[in-house]
Amino acid sequence: MRRQLSVLAVALVSVLALGLLAGSPAQAVKGPPKERSGNAAYSWWTSPTFGRTASSFYFTGVNSQGYQRIYRWSRNSKRKLVMTYTNLRKGTVDDHNAPALSMVRGKPSLVFYTDHPGTMYYRRAAAGQDPRLSKTSSSFGRARRMPFDVRTTYAQVLRDGDRVVVLARYLQAGKSGWYYVRSSDSGATWSEPSELFDSESHQAYLLMRATETDASELHVMAYWHPKYGPDNVVGYRRLTFEQLWSGAAERFTVSGMQRVWVSDPEGPANQQVRLLDGGDKGGRPMVFLATWDATSSVPVYRQVLRAEDGTWSSSVIRSAGGTYGTGNGNYVPGVTLDPRPGANRVFLGYRDGSRWRLAVSDLGPDGRASQTTRVLASSPKPLARPVVNGKDLMYQRLDRYLTFKNFQISVHTLQLR
Repeated sequence: MRRQLSVLAVALVSVLALGLLAGSPAQAVKGPPKERSGNAAYSWWTSPTFGRTASSFYFTGVNSQGYQRIYRWSRNSKRKLVMTYTNLRKGTVDDHNAPALSMVRGKPSLVFYTDHPGTMYYRRAAAGQDPRLSKTSSSFGRARRMPFDVRTTYAQVLRDGDRVVVLARYLQAGKSGWYYVRSSDSGATWSEPSELFDSESHQAYLLMRATETDASELHVMAYWHPKYGPDNVVGYRRLTFEQLWSGAAERFTVSGMQRVWVSDPEGPANQQVRLLDGGDKGGRPMVFLATWDATSSVPVYRQVLRAEDGTWSSSVIRSAGGTYGTGNGNYVPGVTLDPRPGANRVFLGYRDGSRWRLAVSDLGPDGRASQTTRVLASSPKPLARPVVNGKDLMYQRLDRYLTFKNFQISVHTLQLR
């Protein structure tokens, strides 16, 4: 009997070892998913949407009634983990309207919120304190108007201590593109808006991601709203925080960027694209897209990788398996790069028959994402919009999603290794 148990133990250890060597989900995450809210939504074009202090987890969202909120998970007086939240305002029901949250140790925490489009406001908490939240009050203080001079959509926050840069999209009164304002005192005062990106009368999207090893060096990606033809271009360039801070960043357009992806005039008709994420690993810039065309309405995930000679090449990771919502132009669950140094992997959502998966794909020595994925979570409902902040992977379960104005979404996290 002892010999049998010994053999069984050795076999079990061997199986576990082989699983780890083969790349089991246990390598990527610790423990099961944790639900953070049963009614909150966010989009990729606002960032950051969550963060941590030494004792609390914070995130933002807009619920199915249009309330823009900050949420907090922390321990109460009985050492039990509880969730509290504060309503910032009631706006339009729209999953694009989640606030952006900027938290830096020892500095005032800031939250920014606007409609799609609307007037942008912000609130500021005291430095060195964990912001307190309740249904009737919070330590984020009163709402103050940001100095953007037309209606805005989205807020993206870059920060270096007390120096803050906030970007927002304009699409009104002859101004189209992305503008930014600066603060040298953690949001106590702000500069006048400056134009960064002219979208040339298009509805355009801009993403900024810090490089793997230097938060002051930025990957910049932009594209116009999904459509086909000569406008179907994804552009890439580099900027630094100091260029933005000093005002030395010149105005640019998609046509003035490196072309990462463009419709092939000899390819299938009705080629379309969605920009999802980007960054770098081992010094190799990469961009993640979803593309589809007239031959198939189901998008595929692509990675576009830059070689040492500066050329870009595209490869398919896998099919998205399906889309969600109606009238949204092929919304997909999405792909996001793990930005932590040395974490060479991407997270992605896809449909697999009647199930929706959240999975991880490893990057090889050449920087390419593997077509073999390892499932981290599974659901009969779409698992979408993964984002990473530190050791937290946050994503949504779309319990009901008819359009971006009609939804019921829950937010979940996984702790990363």
